[in-house]
Amino acid sequence: MLQKSYHKAVIGFNYLSIAFSIISLKKNEPVLLIDEPDIVFANKWFLNLGLLEVELIKSIGEVYDIPPLANLNKYLTTKSTIINLDDIMIELSDSPYANVREFARKLPMTFNDVYQDFLLSLNPETFDEDLFLYIKKIVKNSLNNFQNEKLSEVFNVFTGHELEKLVKKFSDYLKSDELENKQIHFILQVLNQSIFSSSKSDFESQFLLLSSLSPRYEVNESGLMNDLIFEFRKMGGDLKKCQIKDWGIAKNELDYLLLNSLDGVIKVTNTYIFGNFSDQYPFYSDQEKNKYLSIEVSGLIEHKFLEQFKNKRIVFSKKERMGGDFPYWEVSINNSGKMSGTYCYADYQGSKDTFYYTHCIEDLYNSLVELLPGLKRADFISSVKLAPGRDTWYNVENQKPNNLKPHNLRPLSQLYLKSNKKKVEKIELCSTLRSRSLGLYSYLLDLFT
Repeated sequence: MLQKSYHKAVIGFNYLSIAFSIISLKKNEPVLLIDEPDIVFANKWFLNLGLLEVELIKSIGEVYDIPPLANLNKYLTTKSTIINLDDIMIELSDSPYANVREFARKLPMTFNDVYQDFLLSLNPETFDEDLFLYIKKIVKNSLNNFQNEKLSEVFNVFTGHELEKLVKKFSDYLKSDELENKQIHFILQVLNQSIFSSSKSDFESQFLLLSSLSPRYEVNESGLMNDLIFEFRKMGGDLKKCQIKDWGIAKNELDYLLLNSLDGVIKVTNTYIFGNFSDQYPFYSDQEKNKYLSIEVSGLIEHKFLEQFKNKRIVFSKKERMGGDFPYWEVSINNSGKMSGTYCYADYQGSKDTFYYTHCIEDLYNSLVELLPGLKRADFISSVKLAPGRDTWYNVENQKPNNLKPHNLRPLSQLYLKSNKKKVEKIELCSTLRSRSLGLYSYLLDLFT
């Protein structure tokens, strides 16, 4: 049986919520971790990591002595990314040097002159090692300076180094008003963040560059969660899988949770929601505007050219869709030919994901048939299964995402009561909305430092 009261209730079940709960226990704060099936976290956003996020998570694991986080590499698989921009295909690998060269070849205005001027003479292995070293320095600077508000110092490790030319060139490229530049800026945002905006910032440009050049990794979530739960239970944490029957709010404060189990009422001092909640709950976030949701796609593909696309993240973007309701979609195909995909669509009041199923299937097929000529439409449609997706993005055109620290813009974790529009206290939202600019990287800093 559970205790009758806890210092913290953490709602939502993923590796981030478990890590947060473990750290709370290490601070001698009793925690109830609730696996609420109606509250889920976005998937690609925190399960596809760049080296920045990997090094930061490992550092957090070392600081708080959490072995699964400190040894994160054992749960990671390297995954290449293919970005399809209309008729341009950019394939990003685990080598930063090769990725610079790929950008220079496919999008000459990014790095071509820089590549010809000084990168061509460099040893690729040395360049890669140098960039990896600088990423580690950025992580160290972030941990040292984040709470002290010395944000200008975080990325200054490039100052005076030849890599500074690369950073400046890329920032200048993204600042251009050419449609091609806007397109790559958008697609890099949705791949690495939960927000997108036409506004530009040097912080974000540097983050997007490092995310694009560094290796990308897919997280074995089940393995990582199992080992984290072992640590959580070892420290005396309580875990309950159930729905929340009622949110006990009195005088605009969350006082208790009524669980849909024999445990009944649980008094809580502070509550944290790790995920996106449905409209049935009595509170809302005033930041839930200009939202884009997703459709999850699965199916089986057979084709003679399939081998070169297996185990890669394949992303599609069309210039004609920029700023539209269906701006982006992606797929991955494993060794057995099993396809999993994500389709992004604008969420309007009264809309449902099922409204866009036909649109989704047509876009996916038309994109895949360009890579796999002769792919039979009837076979593709008959094998495809669609379901509501977990990924969420926000268009923040009216705000400039130019701060590293999310709450410098405004308190993103604040929730409001539907009944009277007032703030509900003692509850915080720790969803994708909290990440803001710099994606999971800034989210981790905001939450764990």
